Parts: sequence; structure tokens; C-alpha cells
Amino acid sequence: MKKRNGRYWAVELAGEQVRLCRFHVEGEQVVVDECETRPAADFDFERFRQEKAAERSRDARILLAVPRSEVLLKPFVAPRGEQVDLSKITALKLEQALGALDPATTLWGYTEDGTADGGKRARVMAAAISRSYVEDLLARLFKEGDRPAVVECGALAAVRAHRALQPQPLHCEVVVDCAPDGMSLFVIQEGVIESAHFIPGNRPLEAAVNEIRRLIVFLRGKRESTIVEAVTCLGGETAEGLAAELRRELEIPIASRLEPSCWIASSEALPADWNCQWHRVIGMMQAARNGRYEAINFLALEAPRGRVSPFQPLLEQLGTPFLAVGLVGLMAATFFVNHWLGDRRDGIMDRVIGRSRQITADLQRSEKALLILKKYSTERFSLTKILVEIADIAPPRITLDTLTLNADGSLAITGRCRSYSEGQEFMRKLNASDLFTKAEAPSLRKERDSITFKMTFSLSPKVRKVNKK
Repeated sequence: MKKRNGRYWAVELAGEQVRLCRFHVEGEQVVVDECETRPAADFDFERFRQEKAAERSRDARILLAVPRSEVLLKPFVAPRGEQVDLSKITALKLEQALGALDPATTLWGYTEDGTADGGKRARVMAAAISRSYVEDLLARLFKEGDRPAVVECGALAAVRAHRALQPQPLHCEVVVDCAPDGMSLFVIQEGVIESAHFIPGNRPLEAAVNEIRRLIVFLRGKRESTIVEAVTCLGGETAEGLAAELRRELEIPIASRLEPSCWIASSEALPADWNCQWHRVIGMMQAARNGRYEAINFLALEAPRGRVSPFQPLLEQLGTPFLAVGLVGLMAATFFVNHWLGDRRDGIMDRVIGRSRQITADLQRSEKALLILKKYSTERFSLTKILVEIADIAPPRITLDTLTLNADGSLAITGRCRSYSEGQEFMRKLNASDLFTKAEAPSLRKERDSITFKMTFSLSPKVRKVNKK
């Protein structure tokens, strides 16, 4: 989103509440006009404005922040250069994470967050969300004339607020955004997001403490031995509780509020807890105030309308003589194309033969897989028994569908869950189990009412004992 002076509405969906802030930008300053919190149940933006008697203006752009649990975040590093298409690289990265990146079902975007290796590579933050979720949300909360200009992830807005109000970036720090749907953990180095993690809201506070300690130990053990200098927890009472636990565990500065602002001109209109509860709204203000920290707008990459060819007016002016000449040219082109197809026929046959050989090789690999399956039947646990063990490990809201054996002896399982975080939690539980190992990050695909996933893992030595029954 480009920097633009003007009037804005910032709307944040925060669990059972909706936070609303009307403000306007004057140069480098943000003037807050009003802030209010409304129940999320049956909220309607148009009705809210009518109740507040707020002036209806086409210039007032609406900025909407959605929960982190509905968004897949993927930071990565890519080469830089004139020949590098970051859009294509981002689409490939998200497709690897989701299993498929269909514009009909998924909205996505990215932003270049910084550089690495002396500017030779770019640090990119990519994000994806269900198209049906966004469309249902807009239809439920907004009228056609009140369509938001920006829909972004609330957790990224929280990080943007922290970076905008921070006096100077630290070499390495952890920022935690505590929201009703869960906690978003960000490792930030020199002001750039290095990694992003999510802990669902149904997990205990201890899970976040353990994850932060694990990240600190992991970063310290890297080749460059990165030391985490501070942890900032944002999000009201939950953030205060997490900060209190971390102060008992760690010997580094732990903060639970944003730094004071020098660019909010009328902070009197902000609530008293603006620097710990309204941090995502502050992040949206920064996006409107300064385009340097560009928001990932899920509405920016919607399918464009069909374009009219620049040659169409010229074609409409052509008369019958020109069309007759074109018909003769088409007949001549058909003659030469037939000759060209004859020359290509031999090449096509060669490719058909090559494909048949590939099919033969695939059949041979299938025979090897069948031998492995027989070995499982005679020497190892049955797939049914393994599936029962997996069902005991799976989180409560995960549904298991299929269990298959790969040609290399590993197992692949498919199922359905309600959020991306549940799939990640399932992977961690498999790796923590005594029965399974080498569980890889699941490929996830967002559908209308659920998320389908596919995960590959292996059996531990404990399961590979010979079954003498």
C-alpha cells in the first residue's frame, strides 16, 4: 500500500470483539479521531457508522486485520536480480506448503522484507488465506460500498507496530503477538523477520514458554551463534502473564508494551491500553502513514478483468477485401503447417516410446513397493494397528482419512483439520512419539470448511521389531 494522506478506518477482528479506529494522516503525523470496541456477534460496519453518525466519505479507506489462525505465513530467502521473478518464486513456495495454489480457492501475497548476504539475496515474507473465508467475511461485515481497500494478517500488523515504534532495531529479538486465536512468535534479526511460528489458543501458556526457550537455544547453537537480546510480548493480560513467566526463566529484557509514539499527534483519543492491546491497529496506522513497511494485501492479487486488445478498433475498421486476403493467407498457412506436422510425427513417436519405458519403470517400482508391503504384513505391525496408534497421538480436532506405504518404506497419511496450526502440532507429536520418527512438515490445502493435509513419516526402531505373532 502506497503512502497516502487522507482518512482511514482501521478494523481489527479480535476474537469476540471488533476494534475500530477512525484516523487521518497529515504528512508524517497520524491524528486519531475516535476508537471503539464492539461485540463481534452480528457486527455490521454500515450500521455502526450510522449509529455513530460518522460522515460517509469515499476518501475514508477501510483497513481490515484478520486473525493469524486463518493465515499461512512463510518467510524465505530468494536471489535478487533483474531476471528473478519474486512473484513466481513466492507462488512456488506457497504451493509447496499448501499442496496447491489455486486462485479460485486461495488469496496470497508477499513483501520483500529485507536483504541478506550483502544484498545478493532478498528476505521475503509470503502469506496465503482462504478466498472463501475472506469473501464470506466481507459479505457479512461490509456492504458493497464499504469494501475494505486492504485485508492483511493482524500478526504482521503487530510486528509492523513494534518495528515502527522501536528506537533502534536489535541484532536479534523475539516478538510475541498474543491474540484470542493463539500466539504468533517472530524471530527478528536487524529489524527483518527471520522466522514465524504459531501456537494455537487452546495450548497452555507453558507451551509458548517452552517454544521460546527452544528458539533461543536453537539460535545460540547455529554456526554464527545468534544471541537473542530481548523478548517483547504484546496482547494484554495474556501477554503480561507470558512476560511474567519468561522473566522467571530468562535473564534478558522482557517487555510487554510498545514504546511511546512520536508520530501519533492526538494519542488522547486512544484507549489507555493502546500500547499493549491496540498494537495491531497501530500497525495499520503505520501502513497508511509510511509505505516502507508495506502490508501484504490479500485483495491486491485478485484476478484482473479481461483487457481489450489494442488492435480491436483497427480490426473493426477492416472491410471485406482485407478479410478475403486474410482467408487466402490462412489457406497457405494450413498447407505449410501440414508439412511441418509430418516432420514432427517421428519425434512424437519417439516420445511415446520413451513414455512407455517410463511406465515400465513405474511398474517395477510398484512391484518393489508390493514386496515392502508383504514384509510389513509378515514381520511388522499391520497398517491398521499403526493407524490406531496414530489416532491416539493426533490432536482432538484432526480427522484421519488414509494411510499408505511409500516405495521407500516410509508412510504417508492424509486427513483433515480446522487450522494450519493443528497440522503443525500433529507433526510435532509424531516426532515426539516413541513409535514414529522423521515426520516432515505437512502439505496443507485450505478448502471451504476445513484444511486437508498430507504428511510423510517413518517408523521408529521400536516398531520395526519382528512381530512373532
